[in-house]
Amino acid sequence: RRAAGVPLLPQMLDGVPNLPEQYQRRPDLEAAHRTALLGTNATIGTMATGISGPAGAGKSTMAVCLARDPMVHTHFSDGVTWLPFGRERTGAEVLATLAARLGVTIAPGIELAVAISRALAGQRRLLVLDDVWTVEQLGAFEALTAEGGLLGRLVTTRNDELAGEHAQKVDALDEEMSSRVLGEYMGVQE
Repeated sequence: RRAAGVPLLPQMLDGVPNLPEQYQRRPDLEAAHRTALLGTNATIGTMATGISGPAGAGKSTMAVCLARDPMVHTHFSDGVTWLPFGRERTGAEVLATLAARLGVTIAPGIELAVAISRALAGQRRLLVLDDVWTVEQLGAFEALTAEGGLLGRLVTTRNDELAGEHAQKVDALDEEMSSRVLGEYMGVQE
């Protein structure tokens, strides 16, 4: 476990992008998403939540913000693994990516999800499933567990149904905040 004040080790943020320089904090929205992610009573088992919204609303950026949040690191002390999807990747392809990152080798006759679950046993890890488009993509991860630990799944998607019952929406920035972001991006100060 990581002691307070100790910087995050690179493996704790496996594949997690940096926040954009122009990121405008949205404290109320960040808190709502954090509560949805951490607010379950589950201490052992599997938990899932999602972030849904239209294209360009900031779903992935909100997920990056959560993945880099100290409260999330405390809850998922074995790390955060970022797994990008998109329209073209299958769930099986992304599951194989996770196996490779975890160093999982598949014994004959053992399913990939079972092998990954064995590798995750006892861990407290968050998987960020970014830009999920289909039920098949999400379904590939439903059987994963972390016996004796806690496996969290944070899904970003345009589809409210794929985001799950504990999902939070991200709406487009209002006009004032959009102008501020654009001004900062262009180097113009208000």
